[in-house]
Amino acid sequence: LPIVTLNISLAYLTSLQGIFTYQSSHLILSLLCLEGVLLSIFVLSTLIILNTHFTLSFILPVVLLALAACAAAVGLALLVIESNTDGLDYVPNLNILKIHRNDRKVSGSLAPLLCLTSDKGRGHSPTRPDRER
Repeated sequence: LPIVTLNISLAYLTSLQGIFTYQSSHLILSLLCLEGVLLSIFVLSTLIILNTHFTLSFILPVVLLALAACAAAVGLALLVIESNTDGLDYVPNLNILKIHRNDRKVSGSLAPLLCLTSDKGRGHSPTRPDRER
């Protein structure tokens, strides 16, 4: 193995280990590790294609990079939504299914949706469980 391929493979394994290590911590750390995995796959596939002179698949790394950019945009949008609703990016607080209909308290980013779809909630703004009226 050439030293460049070995370094890229180690970067891939380090990013993959980071995903499993930081999965119960901050969301931004998990997103950064996912981007590291995708970037190392991009560089490794580009090096393999250039070394083998397989000209038919020159477009594959570009497609992979475009998909990685789309995934980064979606991850950043989710991070912004979560930090705007809760004020932090801890992964244990990402339970969006926690809705208390009896108390009319809604948590997470579902509060505007529940307010718009409920019959009884007209004129009533839902509150988050951690805030009191």
